[in-house]
Amino acid sequence: MTHGEARAGAHPLVKHLNSRHPDTVLFLAQHAGGHVDATAAELVAASAEALELAFHCPAGSGTARLPLTAPGDSPPGVRQQVAGLLRTARAQAPDLPLTSLEREIAGRASRAHTPPTA
Repeated sequence: MTHGEARAGAHPLVKHLNSRHPDTVLFLAQHAGGHVDATAAELVAASAEALELAFHCPAGSGTARLPLTAPGDSPPGVRQQVAGLLRTARAQAPDLPLTSLEREIAGRASRAHTPPTA
């Protein structure tokens, strides 16, 4: 990802999160973005510095900018940053069910630690 912003549909991360993990995008808006009353959310932009979400709540609509803790200059770096945002959000809502992306990450981690079968 370049340091410029990628608009919706232009960057694979935007399309992937919106199409495969909409529950995760909503969770991030609610618990990393501070809009716990959000009922819908969409990732509208991604840059090396932040994710930008549009959200809807009973009081209206808005946007939330979720800064990354370090520039995500490569796909693995961006994935690590998104995982970090999820950890931040999860700390705010530890008792809620895991999101689809958290389950996917946990599945990858358990497969990485499974010894090969003979």
